Amino acid sequence: MGVPRLYPWICKNFPHLIKHFQEGHFRMEVDNLYLDSNGLLHPEAQLIFNYGDNKKIKDDYGHLTYEEKRTKTFEKFFQDIEMLTKIVIPKKRLYIAIDGPAPLAKQSQQRERRFSAIPATGKSPVDETPKFSSTEISPGTIFEFELTKYLHTRIRKKMNNDPVWRNIEVIFSPPTCPGEGEHTCLDHMRANKNAKNESNCIFGPDGDLIMLSLSAHLPNMFLFRQDLYNPGFYDILDFGKIRKELQKKIFRNNSFRGGQINTHGDMVSNYGRDLNEISDDFMLIGFFVGNDFLPKIQMFTYLEDGLELMLSTYDKISKGGLVNLLTKNQKIDHNSFIRFVEELARRENLYLLDQRKVEYSDPRFIDKTLLSCITQSKSGAPSLNIELYREKYYAKSDIVLDENGDSPNVRKMCLDYLRMIAWVFEYYVVTLPSWHDFYSWHYAPLMADLIETMKTLTPEEHKYVYEFKDKGEPSLPFIQLLCVLPPSSSHLIPPAYAKLMTSKNSKLVKSGMYPKKFSVDYEGKIKEHMGVVLLPFVDIDLVKKEYEKVKAKKLKRNTHTRPESFVYNEKYTSKYTSDYGNIKNNHVVKSFL
Repeated sequence: MGVPRLYPWICKNFPHLIKHFQEGHFRMEVDNLYLDSNGLLHPEAQLIFNYGDNKKIKDDYGHLTYEEKRTKTFEKFFQDIEMLTKIVIPKKRLYIAIDGPAPLAKQSQQRERRFSAIPATGKSPVDETPKFSSTEISPGTIFEFELTKYLHTRIRKKMNNDPVWRNIEVIFSPPTCPGEGEHTCLDHMRANKNAKNESNCIFGPDGDLIMLSLSAHLPNMFLFRQDLYNPGFYDILDFGKIRKELQKKIFRNNSFRGGQINTHGDMVSNYGRDLNEISDDFMLIGFFVGNDFLPKIQMFTYLEDGLELMLSTYDKISKGGLVNLLTKNQKIDHNSFIRFVEELARRENLYLLDQRKVEYSDPRFIDKTLLSCITQSKSGAPSLNIELYREKYYAKSDIVLDENGDSPNVRKMCLDYLRMIAWVFEYYVVTLPSWHDFYSWHYAPLMADLIETMKTLTPEEHKYVYEFKDKGEPSLPFIQLLCVLPPSSSHLIPPAYAKLMTSKNSKLVKSGMYPKKFSVDYEGKIKEHMGVVLLPFVDIDLVKKEYEKVKAKKLKRNTHTRPESFVYNEKYTSKYTSDYGNIKNNHVVKSFL
């Protein structure tokens, strides 16, 4: 998922702006350090509970009870945080973010992952001993509720005992705070009026942090990453400087001759464009070739150099960045976007035809739909019957074309795809446009149909694609769990709500939301995790309606909260009591932001 080979592209083009080092051999100070902490939590859970990438033949923690393993996971997780703050030392703020309730577009992805990872049997575990899986690391679970309690205690203890932590503000965004962790970090960064005058660093393993680091539009912005292939090694990328040099890599036909500083303190290119807009162009280009919220367009499936294709195409249609610029004032320029997509669409048949050459490592991956539409002429030259392919391709989405090769559902799919491209762009560059939007198709449209739709948008369709007037409300944690969990994980939600997932009388079950069996379409894929999980899409209105009917005790883990600020104050003294330890003389004051 995400932009293919984005990080290697950054490393190749900006090696002088990347500091690669071993733990203990480098450190730096910044004003503000932001931690997208789920990337730390999952590996420690894998280690302690012995599953996933860290699974070992000998279970070093197998003798511990479930509760002891859980606490040990929390301990090692916080040790990781302490270690990171000794490498990149925050002088003003440390922001610790745990993923909270996500927008529906993200929940759709989480639902696919959880169903494909855990067999959807529709049955609750018969063994009373809790069985841990990564699914427990979700807002609304007891695991994350206990994690919150642990961090409330551990942060206070650290600030009371460590002189370095006493001098900074520690902000904790708990799993009850709506939003993905990395986005709550960026929201706080953007809300900080002094951000441009301060140094900011964000830590996390996910590729989307590259785009978020660019979208921050800050002159002193750093990305801090673990080297996933060399344990104990790290990278720090100077995105403040990468942002300034990015246009040299995007526009190859127009030699950059330097620039001027505008009134906002940002460098402007030699043709007058704000560098923020150039980085926005780069993000839109990247999101089009791949992102976590939309299925990949078929012609891009096997493109290892997809980003390079996008950049060379943009360089061509923009004449080196002089015309047909993709964004302006953090908005997509529709007419320029048409030119960009049109240029790519010209290659669609060729790229699809080239996919016949792919050597499949698994018979499930063979693209029978495509191969059945390719014939050879008497001379031996291959030919793609694009009309037949369109018919078979859209049939996978239950779209039937008429005798003219048309269907209103093809246009609807294209409009929905364009709307989500606009949603993703705004989500990263500005803020979350809406909580409730998601792409309700399992496949992307073909490029020929996408560009035809773009060229013929009505005023009403243009508004549908680019305007997000109703932001809506975030899901409560239990509502999100109802949307993303398979029935086999129903034990993670209180019994009264679990019945909505397992009872034959449940309207959610009757609607088909929790299928006992489902298929995964691997056709045309190259890796197992790329398979399309063919699940029914969530009817969020029905979920909310049935949730409201349940009269269950209100629980703290099923609420919405705000980020919490912890500040040391020598003049303040209190006794703090917790399941994870007591503090007799606590000098840390907590407040909500």
